[in-house]
Parts: sequence; structure tokens; C-alpha cells
Amino acid sequence: MSEGIRRLFFPAITLVLVVQTLQFTPWALGAPPVPPVAIFTYTPIAPLVNETVTFDGSNSTGDIVRYQWIFDEIGFADEENPIAVFDFPEPRIYNVTLKVIDSGGSWNTTSQNVTAYAPPFAIFNYSVRELLIDEIVTFNASNSYDLDGSIESYSWDFADGTNGTGVSVDHIYLVEGNYTVVLNATDNDGFANSTFKSMTITTRHPLASFAYSPAFPIVDQAITLNASFSEPRGGTIDSYVWNFGDGTIVAENISTTTHVYNATGTFTVTLNVTDSEGLWDTESKNLTLTGLPVASFTCSPVSAIVNERVTFNASLSVPNGGTLLSYFWEFGDGTNTTENNPIAYHTYTTAGTFMITLNVTDSEGHWDLDSKSIEAHIHDVAVIEVMPSATEVYIGQVVNITVVVRNEGTDTETFEVTLQLNETLIETQTVTDLAPNEEKTLKFSWIATGVPPDASYVFKAEAATVIGETAKTNNAHINGVVKVRSQPTLLPFGLNTILPYLLIICLGSGLFAASGLIWKSKMAKRETVQSGEQPPTLESSNREEEVKEYRDYILLLLEYQKVQDKYKRRQISREEYLRLKTEYEEKLAQKGAK
Repeated sequence: MSEGIRRLFFPAITLVLVVQTLQFTPWALGAPPVPPVAIFTYTPIAPLVNETVTFDGSNSTGDIVRYQWIFDEIGFADEENPIAVFDFPEPRIYNVTLKVIDSGGSWNTTSQNVTAYAPPFAIFNYSVRELLIDEIVTFNASNSYDLDGSIESYSWDFADGTNGTGVSVDHIYLVEGNYTVVLNATDNDGFANSTFKSMTITTRHPLASFAYSPAFPIVDQAITLNASFSEPRGGTIDSYVWNFGDGTIVAENISTTTHVYNATGTFTVTLNVTDSEGLWDTESKNLTLTGLPVASFTCSPVSAIVNERVTFNASLSVPNGGTLLSYFWEFGDGTNTTENNPIAYHTYTTAGTFMITLNVTDSEGHWDLDSKSIEAHIHDVAVIEVMPSATEVYIGQVVNITVVVRNEGTDTETFEVTLQLNETLIETQTVTDLAPNEEKTLKFSWIATGVPPDASYVFKAEAATVIGETAKTNNAHINGVVKVRSQPTLLPFGLNTILPYLLIICLGSGLFAASGLIWKSKMAKRETVQSGEQPPTLESSNREEEVKEYRDYILLLLEYQKVQDKYKRRQISREEYLRLKTEYEEKLAQKGAK
């Protein structure tokens, strides 16, 4: 085979093989495969909220084996048949998608927007004085509404052969009977909804009405009932029949009557009025009969103490039907308070007997009083004086101490009084039945032993606190400093015996010397005048004045000593002693300065 033939042979063989291969491929025998096409419809075209919508994908083309529905991401369906149903929960536009899949796995989708509508809500009410013939009845549908738009029209069927339009209409019924009124509301989307109400129209009978007084009646009180508010409405009212609910029935030809209940409780009073045409009407009211409240209270403590709080408790008060609302307290000392609970508190600042009055008022306006007296006391004992007989003693000597106590309260008191020396107990005495504003003098004694000498000590008297005492600052009194010295060399007689006499002798000598100096000065002055010499100098005159001042000081000191002796013997009162004490101390201070 030549080289040229060989070059043509191999391409020819290749072409034959390709042709033969193409003859045996499936699609070579016909047209290529066609993909599916998704198509769907739905009914109804304008669905309502919560209405079942049927979706039909049977118009889709191809060898479809699956129909998959997507309802705006709130619902999904995967079916072998082309029908699916769905209801939309609220009024709005929903996107619905259908996906079809064929036997070869090919697929196709299509989508449509579906609008769900809401029907209007028809609502109405009516107003009328009474459902009677010839009365105007007003029907009002203004409470109707539409969720996805607005209501365009209102139509009424009054069930008596007449109709009306508008959101509000008036109607008059001419014949008595039962009527069913129908309202039909249509919105802007053309959807309608209806509702109805039934009513009974009657003829014009009398209207019963009555009032009673008082508004909050009590047992055994006459109650006035007045039916003059009743209306005849055509004829005239001929009779008034009262049923008082306690077994008593009274017929009257006048509109007023009275009745007395003898027990508490709630009673139903029924009035029946009948007119001249034989028509009648009734009205009933409940009357609640109560008793008067009863005020009652207690005091704690029963006997008050000045400046201490007293508790007043009115919880024993009884309302007798109503409810206790207020408690008004008058405490008898010019003060008062109003409380809404039964407990009140008060503090008396002065002693005495006080009248407390409680006024309780209940929910019906009824009230009652209760009164009690209370005594406010002052318990106060005081130590008003501590006086030692000496301010300086020697070891072994006796000091007498006078202690004066006073009852400054309002009650007779019994209490103990203790005497201490530098916080060391000396003695305790009991004061029995000390009357108010009375004083008692106690005598104590102390022997200057058992203490270091050459030191000063202080006496303190203290009255024990009595029950109810609040002012305790005056229970103790500290006064009288005594100095204890070492025992001196014994004299033939006691120093205490001669000490008063030595004081008198010294004072007398001082007065005698002062008098002698004054006399001597006067004589010298007289001799000088007689001899013609110069009068005494200013220095000698000043000396005479000093001597005179010294004498006056000594005399004033003796007078002050007498005042102290009188007070120790209880010959003058404490107030008088304190006044004279201040007076003499001021005079002595002035004399001492000179």
C-alpha cells in the first residue's frame, strides 16, 4: 500500500466509526428532552382571613412527580398530586411559590402574590328611655370596624318592614311585639358582615319609682318612703302597694308612707303602682337596717404618770351593722386627735384628773360617745439639804449629819434614804408615808474612824427611786466637806467643848480692842484741839475708819452665825434661809473687800 493510500484510509475508518456510534445513541433517534413548567391557580380569588384556599398545580407541564408549595415562609407542602390547601391567618399579601420536579430530576418554579382580606366587624347598640311604643330608639354602629380598610356602608333591617342606612339611625316602633334588628356592614373591599339583636316593644304602662329617708336607717326608727317619683304615663296612678320585706304589706292611695323595722338586717322593699287603665309596674330596693354603734375604750396604764405615754384602746367599740370609720378623742387637757384606727396615744404634762371622751362614727354617719376619767400623777422625792455638824474633826470624833428630804410629787411616798461618805455607805433610813409637798429631817451620825487622817471627805445623801418617778436628778444631794485630822495631844477637856466659847471670847476681845482704839483716837483728837495743836493727820483718820469697818464685819459675821443656828433648829424655812444666806454673804464679801 502506497504512502498516499495509507494516509486516506485511517481518517475514513475513523469517520465510519463515528457515524455508526451516532446511529446507536438514543437522542439521535428523536428530539432532545423537555424540562417541566410550573403553573398553578387558586380559589377563591379574594380569600378571607382563615378561609381555606385551594391551590391547583395540575396545569403544570412535564413528567412531574413532586409538587412543593411554599406559602410565604409560614407554610410548606410536599405532595405527589397537584392540589394543596392553605388558610392565611391575617389580612395582608402573601407570596406563594410552586416548585415542580419531573422524573428526570429537572425542576421549575413559579410564584404569585395572594391577598388575604378581612371582613368588617358589624357591631351596634341602641339607646332608649324604655322600649315602648312611640319611643324613639337610637341605633348606633360606630363601634364597627375593618382590619384592612374601612367600612363604606351600613344597612339596617328593623324587622317591622322598614329599613335604614347610615352609621346611626333613629326608629320608632308603632306596634308592641318582639323584633330582631339586623345590621349589615360592607367595607371598601366589597366584603360584608352582619349582626343582630332582639328587643321587645311593649305598651306604655306606669313607671314605679320611690325613695326613702334617712339614707342609713337604724332599728326602731321611722323610715319615710316616697313614691311621688312614679310616672303614670297615660292614665293616673290609683294605688300604691308596699311590701316591706319583713312580712308587712300596706296598700295606700297616696304616694307616701312610713315604716319601722324592729330588727337589723337587709330587707327588700317592693312598690307596685297600678294606673286607671289597669296597667302596673314595680320597683324594688334593698334597705339595710343597722343599730347605733357603741363606743367603749380602755386606758393603759389606768393611772397615768406625768410625761409618760398612755395608750387608749377603742377596739371594744361595736359598729352594729356599719363599719367604724373614725375615732375622735378628747383628752381633757385641751388637746384632741382623730384616728382611723382604734388605738391612740397621749402624754399628760401636768398632774390632775382629766375626762377623756371618745366619739366613734360609722360608715352610715351614726355615732356614739364614751367617757372615762384618768388621774395623772407625779412621783418625785428629793434630797434638798445635807448639813454636817462640823467641817473639821479629829480621828475618833463624832460628826452629826442632818439630811432634809421633800416629797415634790402628788402622792404619799415611802422610800429609803442612804448616807455615804466618799461613796462608802454610812447608814440607811426609811421615810414612811411622806405627804406631798412635805419635808422630813433625818439625823445621821458618823465616827471619824477607819479613814486616813489629814484628808477631806464629802457627804452624799440619796433617796431611792419610787415607782413611777421620772425626775431623778434631785434624788441625790452632795454637800458638806469634812476634813479629818490626826488626833492632837489630849487636853484636860475636849476641844469641842471649849471651841464655841473661844470663838465668842475672840470675837468679844476684837470688839473690845476696836472700841478702845476708837475711844483713844477720839480723846487724842480732843486733846489736840484743846492744846491748839494740828488735828490728826489723814493717816490717823483712815486708821479709825479701818477699825470701825472691822467691828462692823465682826458684828455682821455674828448675825450670820445666828441665822445658820436658826435654820439648823428648823426655826426658819429653807427658802428664808437661802435668801438670808445670799444677803449676808454679799454683805460679808463687801466688808471683807474693804
